[in-house]
Amino acid sequence: MVPETIDHEQTQRRTLWVLSVSVALATAGAAAAFAAAAVLGEDLTGNEVLGSLAAAGLTIGTAAGAVPLARMMDARGRRPGFRLGLLVAGGGGLLVMLSAIAEFYPLLLLGTLLIGAGNAVALAARFAAADLAAPESRGRAIGYVVWAATLGAVLGPAAGLAGGGFIAESIGLPRIAGVYAFVAISLFFASQVIDRFLRPDPLLVAREALGQGAPRQAASMKEGLLGIMAAPLAQIAAGALVIAHVVMIGIMTVTPLHLHDSDSGLTIIGLVISVHILGMYAFSPVVGWLTDRVGPLPMIVVGGLILILAAEIAAGSAPHDHAQIFGGLFLLGIGWNFELVASSSVLTGVVVPERRVAAQGLTDLVMNSFGAAAGIGAGFVIGLRSFGMLGHVGAAVACTVVVAGVVGLLLARGPRTAPST
Repeated sequence: MVPETIDHEQTQRRTLWVLSVSVALATAGAAAAFAAAAVLGEDLTGNEVLGSLAAAGLTIGTAAGAVPLARMMDARGRRPGFRLGLLVAGGGGLLVMLSAIAEFYPLLLLGTLLIGAGNAVALAARFAAADLAAPESRGRAIGYVVWAATLGAVLGPAAGLAGGGFIAESIGLPRIAGVYAFVAISLFFASQVIDRFLRPDPLLVAREALGQGAPRQAASMKEGLLGIMAAPLAQIAAGALVIAHVVMIGIMTVTPLHLHDSDSGLTIIGLVISVHILGMYAFSPVVGWLTDRVGPLPMIVVGGLILILAAEIAAGSAPHDHAQIFGGLFLLGIGWNFELVASSSVLTGVVVPERRVAAQGLTDLVMNSFGAAAGIGAGFVIGLRSFGMLGHVGAAVACTVVVAGVVGLLLARGPRTAPST
């Protein structure tokens, strides 16, 4: 049992700091792993497709890890689930390091799948940030933790590829093995931060406050689905988040190919992706504040409008129009961030507590699964038609986010915040 004398405000402040540090570390490892996976895969096999498959393993692993992670957290709390997910991911980093040393491709595939569990933890941390947050500050809590991913996403590839690679090379190991040593260390370090400092467990404290007691049997994904289906606003929020992820991943995945058509160098391609990641995470505290200020449902509508604008800007760009592509990808990241923060706030507020964690895990599973499919499908679209057509399709799909948000506003009759259980 969690003691009744726990100061919830103090616990929430501590939780946000711990989650932010662990998310920054986990994201640094995952970003470095993603940056090097396709290169290592192609080096080991001489095949670009197999190289791309290795990189896709991270997304697949993120989707696959969402449900077991949610079930463990539902049964035992956030800390055991996060700790295990990060340890598994760190083990994946070691496997990929061994694959680079032994030049054995299957270990690369297995390792990247396991590293995806670290991404699943980084995503689920936004829900942990909201466990003890008051309804009027829920958006800011989510935005604060999501913002921490900016540090990892920006610094991880540079530290891993440059620092880790240099150290490995200096001791006679393959340079890319050092990258994955950095990945493993970052993820193991994140697991220790969670294990030592995420005390008391925010989910268990929140349940104790509701009189639900400590660990219990985990709700099934069916229960999670029932939780979403029982709350129309949860259906709208989950749907908006999944659609936004599809639009973002679809366009982002093939933008490097679009740029490559004009012989743009790796520097330009890297800068475009960096600017996109900046849009995805850097403004999360502001987006969280706005979510609390005007309500999550208007933010879903605005985020959808931004996605439409971003997709059309990208669609109208020629491969050499670097400034326009920069602008489109930057706005694409911001629109996605609006949906992530606002939709997560709604899901936390309207799904009944006993089904909430399962509903959160199910949402992340569907979001990442559809995102992986969108990345693959986008390649077919630009192969059969053009990047411009892909952008127009993305804009059309994003229109459904706006419609969903408007329907949500009508259903909720314009509340300033999502209803809270």
